[in-house]
Amino acid sequence: MIPTTGTPSPKPPSSPELEPAIVAALFALSLAAHAQDSRHVFGYVTALQPSEGFDLEGMHIRLTAATEFRTSSGTPSKTPASKPAAYYLGETLAATGSFDRAANTLTASQIVLTPPTRATVSGTGIIDLIPNAPAEHPGPDRVVRADGFLLHITAKTKLDFAQPLKSLADIATNQWIRYSGVQQLDGTVLLDLASVGPNKVNHTENSMRTRTDYDPAAVPDDAHQSGVSKVFRGVDPSKIPPYHNEDMQARVERIGRSLIPAYQRVLPDTDPTKIHFRFQVVDSSKWRDAVTMPSGVMIVPRQVVERMQNDDQLATVLADNIAEAIEKDGLRTNSANTKASVAGLAGDAAGAFIPFAGVATDLAGGGAVAHVHTLELQQSGRISLCYLHDAGYDIAQAPLAWWLLGSKSPKPIDQVPLPTRAITLYIALGTTWHPIPEPAIQP
Repeated sequence: MIPTTGTPSPKPPSSPELEPAIVAALFALSLAAHAQDSRHVFGYVTALQPSEGFDLEGMHIRLTAATEFRTSSGTPSKTPASKPAAYYLGETLAATGSFDRAANTLTASQIVLTPPTRATVSGTGIIDLIPNAPAEHPGPDRVVRADGFLLHITAKTKLDFAQPLKSLADIATNQWIRYSGVQQLDGTVLLDLASVGPNKVNHTENSMRTRTDYDPAAVPDDAHQSGVSKVFRGVDPSKIPPYHNEDMQARVERIGRSLIPAYQRVLPDTDPTKIHFRFQVVDSSKWRDAVTMPSGVMIVPRQVVERMQNDDQLATVLADNIAEAIEKDGLRTNSANTKASVAGLAGDAAGAFIPFAGVATDLAGGGAVAHVHTLELQQSGRISLCYLHDAGYDIAQAPLAWWLLGSKSPKPIDQVPLPTRAITLYIALGTTWHPIPEPAIQP
């Protein structure tokens, strides 16, 4: 190696006071760069703010004079989108801008609005309300509410009836309707097809009601289910003792009874389709939902009650469970578990209208159960908004209930990802309930 020679380069002067300052400044700049970054968010409006913006899936969106507004087709928005009042819960849009992590706020450089469109929907549900026939729709038109929608039957709707029903005049509450149609921009569904049949309690359902019928308040405080029993039978709610808090119990009962649909309340006690709902608070830290059995016994964990911030949110959980019982979710899941039960149900009028019963013939085992359970939660969520609205609760609070229950332990909403059950309700708020329909309620 040949040694090199030359004059060494001079070192920059050092200062024991200057170096820490430079390091601190660079560190602060680094933090600022990480705290503020560009972000693109697409989803549903989850809160409306009094000024400056709104929340998009829990992130605050701040609007400024420089924010650009466009539609999803790429054209400039012609609506007053720069004003927070122009937005509504459940609206679909995208926001791009600078994101401040500490404040959980995105200062929007661009908002892309997705205009509402008509959509094809179908399903099966119990008719729970028949609004007064509007004067502008005389003759063969009829509007019924089922499956969380206002369903509009017209002269063009292809109708089919199960005995003893024979005509449009026979349609009433407490009947099954299977439908398909197009949801209009006002939230109503214009029906192409509709099949209507009676609500009957067949042998399978009656057996399930009998097996799950008991007085939840009478369970002994020392009741206990063995581990072996849990493995082979699953959790048995009839072995869970009541939680002794008179005020909480009275609150749950008061709210629960207020949510029972009017048509159910006026059914005589001797009617086999009437569900005798009973509400019981229990201590169960692992549950993040109530459990309702076919008999109408609803077990409500005190931990769920304690997470709810107001009566509207607690009512959401109870309304959802009431809907599950009325729509016979237990029977559907049982049908999905056993293909033979589906074949047996198909032979009578009641079974023919059990929602999703045929799904088990197309899916095997756990796949069928999981699919049916997903459909059940979507349906009970939609219907719960109807029950909440009828009873005078604030339906805007409904998605927040499931959001608060979205984590295993209690956390602020901004630390919990938006759960699917909340998304279902935001979609309903942005379509079916915007603007909110106000039908005249009749038993």
